[in-house]
Amino acid sequence: MSTLGQSNLQTSHIQWTDYTWNPWLGCVRMSAGCDFCYMHRMMQGQNSSVVTKNTGGFNKPFGIQGSQKIFTCSMSDFFIDQADAWRLDAWKIIKSTPQHTYLILTKRVGRIKNHLPPDWGIHGYPNVILGTSIEDQSVINRMVTLSKLKTVDSKFKLFLSIEPLLGPVDLIANKTLEDAFKLMDWVIVGGESGDAPIGTPGYTFYYRPCDLAWIDKIIADCKLQNIPFFLKQVGNHLANKYQLKDKKGGDISEWDPRYQIRMWP
Repeated sequence: MSTLGQSNLQTSHIQWTDYTWNPWLGCVRMSAGCDFCYMHRMMQGQNSSVVTKNTGGFNKPFGIQGSQKIFTCSMSDFFIDQADAWRLDAWKIIKSTPQHTYLILTKRVGRIKNHLPPDWGIHGYPNVILGTSIEDQSVINRMVTLSKLKTVDSKFKLFLSIEPLLGPVDLIANKTLEDAFKLMDWVIVGGESGDAPIGTPGYTFYYRPCDLAWIDKIIADCKLQNIPFFLKQVGNHLANKYQLKDKKGGDISEWDPRYQIRMWP
């Protein structure tokens, strides 16, 4: 459980990365976890469901100094079909900058296999960590699909982003899930952030409740399989419940020590 290289100049407010890179912008909602996505909030006034190439920022990784963690497509989905025309060029940039670690997160996990670069092979790119998002047990099979990409010889890693955590998640509920979970190299958890509690009149982007018991269960599952765990934030609901100063509950110093866990793969 090593720590990936840390940047002295962190340009992202996302706790588990140093930089974000968006070769394209815009996305289409896939499941409940997308309902109040910050991307749609940040692109208000534009048609955020139309994916467009980010011409000005496409080559951003070439200008990032040092060895950094780069969250790829924080404002879209790397494997969305509307970006098929540009993805191969993005892969070329990733391969050309092996000093960086690319964190590629997708809900379209079923599209990964057929949209990897031609030279991916069985080893993959060692500077890529492929991940999928899970918000509750109803979409847990994304983890199973992700796990099938990896062999014992693979040099790339896999991760789960369980954010926003909207309900209980049992990563070892049965043998199929447990076998898939064992192949994960990292788990990130976060509660939902938004403008107001769900149902509050006059708002568009809400936050839904998160429960510490749900977080406890995921921590226990990760400890059982010795998988690095990273708690990004507890979300607005718990931040309000426990009167935390950080409205999103992302300040690790405000948490009970048993939740102060931020590991990297």
